[in-house]
Amino acid sequence: MKKINQIKGAESIFTNNKVVFIRGENEILASNIIFVKNEFQLFKSTYFIYRYKDEELEVFNINTNSFDKYFENSNQIIGSLKNSKEFLLVEKTSNTLHKVVDFKNKFSFDFNKGISIFYDDMLISTSGISYTKKNKIEVFSIDSINAPLWHYKLPEDFTIFGPPQVIEDVLFFKATKEVNRYKKVIGLNIKTGEVKWEQSYQIPYHENNITSLINPENNLCYGYGESQYQIFNPLTGVIVFEKDMSEYYAKGIAPNVYRNAIFNNKLWFVSGRGENAKFGALNIATSEIDFVQDAPLENDEQFETPVYHDGKLYLLDTGKTLHIYEDTHNNIN
Repeated sequence: MKKINQIKGAESIFTNNKVVFIRGENEILASNIIFVKNEFQLFKSTYFIYRYKDEELEVFNINTNSFDKYFENSNQIIGSLKNSKEFLLVEKTSNTLHKVVDFKNKFSFDFNKGISIFYDDMLISTSGISYTKKNKIEVFSIDSINAPLWHYKLPEDFTIFGPPQVIEDVLFFKATKEVNRYKKVIGLNIKTGEVKWEQSYQIPYHENNITSLINPENNLCYGYGESQYQIFNPLTGVIVFEKDMSEYYAKGIAPNVYRNAIFNNKLWFVSGRGENAKFGALNIATSEIDFVQDAPLENDEQFETPVYHDGKLYLLDTGKTLHIYEDTHNNIN
């Protein structure tokens, strides 16, 4: 790929697959980029991009192509995983939530638990002895918010690792015990809480599940980390494909699985830091590496999760420099 620009002072970058949103110090003028000043915080929740400043929350409205101001008492939204036009607006100093559909407030209700997922008018809440030690999942319906539809509690000393995810009727998540010495991956029926499947692993990992990235084209989960590439079916709980990537690992290519991204039927990855920083793409259809490119960084920095849009790859490094590359590998749809 050909590097075409480098911008200092960038804080964050997202895309809603229509435009790219960049928050930073120096304004960027381009037809497919929306620049957000540093005075705002910038976030993404499912299909929605929103920004927050001084008690004011604004959500990007795809109908008007601009940020719409909402309640001054709000600083968070939770996008629906089921409906790209729905989100919940969370009031900052109360237990009130507002359901917004097509950028119009439909109704409000009170709910005093933290929400991990909003899905098909269901609220998935995780809880435990602390924010970092959660071991219980409860599912509530907006229509009957006072009592959970069901709840599930993990075995003793296991805690939920990362956010739960939903595909069709399966709510699935990872859990660990003794700092990842023991690991479970569990799939529950989202309507009943029934266990549909469960996997268990233990160090040393002769087997493991490293996937976490859902491909919306086929509802399978992907992961490329260190020397392993996997495809996982969350509906059945089965790893459907696995590939040893030791050949690339021996060459210093060891991707961070939590910084994978999927765009245009490619799994984009970043690897290494400082002089050894690299990025590349893997063809999902063939499970073969398309390319790997050296991209040395200063001061032992590393790349954040890649963003690809409209024939350009955007790589933000941990030193707040945004590197923009033009695609020369025929990845444009």
